[in-house]
Amino acid sequence: MAAPTQDQPVALSEQEAPDGGANNNRPNVGLRLRQGLKKFFGQGRWLALVVLFGLIVLRGYDPQPVQILRLKAFDVYQNLKPREAADMLVTVIDLDEDSLADIGQWPWSRRLIAEMVETLTAAGAIAIGFDIVLAEPDRLSPSRLAEALPPEYAAIAAQLRDLPDTDKRLAEVLAKTPTVLGQTVADDARGLTVKPIANIAKKGADPARFLYKYAGLVHNLPLLESHAAGSGLFHYATDGDNVVRRVPAMVSIAGQVYPTLSMEMIRVAAGLPTYIVNTDAQLGVQSILVQGQNPFLIPTDAQATLWPHYAVKTSARYLSAREVVKGTFDPARIENKLVIFGTSAAGLRDLRTTPIDVNIPGVEVHAQLLESILTDTLLTRPATALSDELVVMLLCGLIIIFGMPFLGARWTLVLVVSVTAAVIGYSWNNFSEHKLLSDATAPVMATLAVFMVGTYTSYAAEAAQRRQIRNTFAFYLSPAMVDRLASDPNQLKLGGETRDMTLLFTDVRGFTTISEMFDAQGLTAFMNRYLTPMTDIALLHGAYIDKYIGDAIMAFWNAPLDDAEHVRHACQTVLDMRTSLVALNDELKAEAEATGKRFIPISIGMGLNTGPCVVGNMGSTQKFNYSTLGDTVNLAARLEGQSKPYHLDNIIGAATAAAATDFALLEVDLIQVKGKTVPVRIFTLIGDLALKGSERFQKLTETHIRLLSAYRGQRWEEARGLIEACRTLSEGLSSQPLYTTYVERIEEFRSNPLPADWDGVYVATTK
Repeated sequence: MAAPTQDQPVALSEQEAPDGGANNNRPNVGLRLRQGLKKFFGQGRWLALVVLFGLIVLRGYDPQPVQILRLKAFDVYQNLKPREAADMLVTVIDLDEDSLADIGQWPWSRRLIAEMVETLTAAGAIAIGFDIVLAEPDRLSPSRLAEALPPEYAAIAAQLRDLPDTDKRLAEVLAKTPTVLGQTVADDARGLTVKPIANIAKKGADPARFLYKYAGLVHNLPLLESHAAGSGLFHYATDGDNVVRRVPAMVSIAGQVYPTLSMEMIRVAAGLPTYIVNTDAQLGVQSILVQGQNPFLIPTDAQATLWPHYAVKTSARYLSAREVVKGTFDPARIENKLVIFGTSAAGLRDLRTTPIDVNIPGVEVHAQLLESILTDTLLTRPATALSDELVVMLLCGLIIIFGMPFLGARWTLVLVVSVTAAVIGYSWNNFSEHKLLSDATAPVMATLAVFMVGTYTSYAAEAAQRRQIRNTFAFYLSPAMVDRLASDPNQLKLGGETRDMTLLFTDVRGFTTISEMFDAQGLTAFMNRYLTPMTDIALLHGAYIDKYIGDAIMAFWNAPLDDAEHVRHACQTVLDMRTSLVALNDELKAEAEATGKRFIPISIGMGLNTGPCVVGNMGSTQKFNYSTLGDTVNLAARLEGQSKPYHLDNIIGAATAAAATDFALLEVDLIQVKGKTVPVRIFTLIGDLALKGSERFQKLTETHIRLLSAYRGQRWEEARGLIEACRTLSEGLSSQPLYTTYVERIEEFRSNPLPADWDGVYVATTK
């Protein structure tokens, strides 16, 4: 019976059921349940679910950073599609810099303000609001001026007292005009005796507990308050980042509900006496009805705030106050419009930031809000927005959590992008078509967070698999190969690829003689002492150690990892091995002399060759090894073997020599190695770039070339003379023993003359 796989439930047949009963299936059901739960919550689903529900709780708690992120998204919408303000329904009487320079510093005389109110009313203003508090008596009133005069001006003071009081004059004008005075909130309990001019009725729950709450009220002179048609607070909600996105319609001051300036201007313009605040005990304020013969319903959010749909600020909305004073304005700019007194003068410091403008006059906010109300373009935030958005968050998160395991990386990304685009598109459509503010940031953040958790858990699972591969193969493969297999476990199969590679073969000469000096354990220790530094050098220069064959090393470059400079790294390995071997022999000699033992220096031969090779996992389906094969490999092994008859420590192939431009090397011979029918040109590596650039080596190279020419031309006497010159020039270099070979070769050819048409190719008789 085959063992079940991890994804297969284990089922017992009737014959296998405990106690021989087919109905005893409790263990089977329990096992299936455990496996099902493990699979269901596997692949990091449980962690993603925890993160998702954590985000849902965070959104329900709604800390300020979450609020700001949501509000910034709403700001983007307003910037992308601001309100179109074709007709100006509100005109701002601007106390601008020119007005202050022409008329005089603020505050102006109440007589002048009264005349302006009369002028605006006569021009057809349907309501006039003040984004200013007239909290103190007029300092320019005649009676106030009389009190300021010294005794010697008593007669003038008496005449001034007989003149009308300017505050009374303004009060009389307010009583005859549709004017709304501005008020503001205070941090202390002041002005609580001043009650709203309008009647405020409550429908449903008490709205005060949902409204913005303040301790006191800064109001106008009682004389002015008692004669005005309305009074309202010019107050803003800045959401913690000083951006005015919404304006309260009502606020609570010491438990009393007060209207704001824009609401009072709407009420006064409509000639209605009463507000009815409709409040749900659970959802908060729902709407405000301006009650009267022609009622006016204004929807609000739970805190009774209004969201203006801002238009881009335009100078066409502003009328300089000095033009009103002088009567030089076009009455069409006032007729049938709401008018607000405000200031753009920087010195009066009434600047605000909105979603689409920075540092605009605060009066602009009221103008934009009034136009949004009058054109039915207010933005609304539904009372059920939070619950709806939490549901969307949950759905988006669950789609990603349970969709990822069934999709590949590419389609998972497509899913995430699609869900994100759908949420943003839905939110944008609500804004652009229905003026509804629905939050896309929370569902998008939930989608991305769940995706990142899923990605992380997938990465963690892959990392665990890689660790398992490393632990399994670390003792059998090189670290580079282990890393490659860990990154792509599918490479654990038979097969190969063709790559341009450089191969190194090394071998210890006279190993049999050396081995006779040691027992088995001593020989092992000796070989490890030799192989360790040689291996470290090769690995340092990026080699892959293919295998050890007794005392021999086989290594190669440019596989499994790419190495664009594999020839240079291989050549430097040869030079460093030569240097390291000298140091090792010095140590061994000192130890032998100290113990009175015989010292035999280690001498090695090295062969380098570059060319195309097949490299990959080779062997059988039961056991394989990452290795290389091909004619380039065979030739590299042959070149190492030829280093001994030429009395050199290294022989390199022509392709390697052609690419080793930063090294000093000499041509050795044109040779037909054993097992080959085509001759190859071979070289020896002597030193680095510094040696190559020396005058001595350049002279040696020139002389060596002449030697090879004489040798191949069978001019033996000339060749002997050049050999001696080369020996002298190469004193202390690894190439010096080479000339012994040529002396022996010439003597042999003299005894056994070569044919006249000899092509200079030497046929090797040994490997």
